[in-house]
Amino acid sequence: MLDDLPQLGFACVDVGVGHVRYRMPHFEASSLKVTAPHLPVPTDWRAGDVLVLEKVADSNMSRPSDLDMELWRDCRFGPVRIKTRHTKGTDLGSLVAGDVLDTVSRRDPIRQQIGLWTSGNRVFSLTHDRAISKLIDLCHSDLMRSQFSEASTRNHARKLRLTSRIASRLFHLLLVEFQEHTIQKDLQVP
Repeated sequence: MLDDLPQLGFACVDVGVGHVRYRMPHFEASSLKVTAPHLPVPTDWRAGDVLVLEKVADSNMSRPSDLDMELWRDCRFGPVRIKTRHTKGTDLGSLVAGDVLDTVSRRDPIRQQIGLWTSGNRVFSLTHDRAISKLIDLCHSDLMRSQFSEASTRNHARKLRLTSRIASRLFHLLLVEFQEHTIQKDLQVP
């Protein structure tokens, strides 16, 4: 990364190694629970470096084209971020054991098969991405009105021509993600 700075028009004038401590992101904590379930890891174990950059020239690097970018639709369910896109397979089909991706690597080949990806690093295939995105939006609205339930999720799904199996699976997924986010928030020290 530092080798790219001159092409971006910057020079690094100072580096502060390990100067910033930050909380482990939820998706990373979920992956760590899968790979090392008995390892107690404090939420603030991560440390980052601070780079002080000076603009010395214009960038001579080209911007990535739209073809290079992954096209995802963003959804929310309370504090839970969810990304959706069309993929092959079935709706909410399992891609990995336990549904939690055990890596955060951008090079993992399973990424090409992911159609629904939660902020808890749960991944699934997805064929009806627009309808399921709409269902997530409706569930979010229900949550905001304290009316989120499996029955309301099934009712919305029926209107969107999605099966009750998909509605039930999505309801339980949203519930688990919401509970994890709520627990993680409660554990944070102000």
